[in-house]
Amino acid sequence: GDGASCGNAGAIAATEIVPFALPGLWKDVPRWLLDPLGPLSLRLSYLPQFLPWLYLFLKSSNQQKVEETTKVMAAFVQNAFEDYKPLLGNAGIQNLLKKEGSLVVYKSERGRAKDSYFWDLSKRNGVEFNLLNREEILDREPALGKQAHCGIYQPNWGHFANPAELVKGLAKEFKNRGGTHLTDEVEALEYKDNKPRIARTKEGQTLEFDHLVIAAGAWSARLAKKLGDTFILDTERGYNTTLPTPGVELNNMVMFAEDKFVATPMN
Repeated sequence: GDGASCGNAGAIAATEIVPFALPGLWKDVPRWLLDPLGPLSLRLSYLPQFLPWLYLFLKSSNQQKVEETTKVMAAFVQNAFEDYKPLLGNAGIQNLLKKEGSLVVYKSERGRAKDSYFWDLSKRNGVEFNLLNREEILDREPALGKQAHCGIYQPNWGHFANPAELVKGLAKEFKNRGGTHLTDEVEALEYKDNKPRIARTKEGQTLEFDHLVIAAGAWSARLAKKLGDTFILDTERGYNTTLPTPGVELNNMVMFAEDKFVATPMN
């Protein structure tokens, strides 16, 4: 339950089907990089390593590719809540799941209009949402300030009240079913009978398996490469702050559209 398991927004983003690489996104990048409070930063020393990924990212931002990706993502996440139910039920942690929807707030009508392609594409691929004016926003979230001018409410969205407890609960259920948790570093993956079958670790362990799932986040590409599967993968670093006594109450997960950050009510 440490690291990324507790330092995240805890969302089941069942409506997040539109890729980040939208047509015209590149126009916002210089402004974001120059703004010390902007949502994007990049170390110049990292740029040479980053360029291959950036090239493919920008290449995929054409409208045809974006529409194809959105269609695939819609099919991929459509059963997100149903898929979680048996896992949470078997682990006895179903109370952690809150399906209250999410609220996206904008500082102006102009800001919301700028995202019109995003919302139109979402709607065409089955995402339900309602347009809200300021009064309707305050009906849902009285604690929001004057900058919440207009917004969009998405009912098919959920979050976990405690992401760390979620991971601990699932890990406990995994062990109860006979699973073993090892802390080690995989240094080599080997084939046997033309299939991936063996992992060798830094501590000298040799582990044989029938099936392998690589779920190492930004490091997944390194392991996949050992099996001959090469692809461009880079990190997306986010920053998390937990406020034990925030002084405000939220009913929904709230996303601040122009500033690109999220506030989640947790226990």
